[in-house]
Amino acid sequence: MAVAPRLAFTRRFWAVAAMACLIFAAYASLVPFHLRQMPVVTALDIFERALVSPWRLRLSRTDLVANVLLFVPIGFCLAGPFGSSG
Repeated sequence: MAVAPRLAFTRRFWAVAAMACLIFAAYASLVPFHLRQMPVVTALDIFERALVSPWRLRLSRTDLVANVLLFVPIGFCLAGPFGSSG
């Protein structure tokens, strides 16, 4: 009876997997990306209000779940080399 070869998860595999997860997270963070024209003064005002508002007002459950689903695989893949043999 033949034994199936064991998959070797090397450090290179984990590095490629982490990079793929990072690229996907960056892409998913930017979609939908809607640009609109506005005066610079208005844009700076919106940016300033976003900086000084409490983080609890800006955080939604959807954002929280999306961030967990996007960034847990990145942490998993970055921790992969510490348990790999190659």
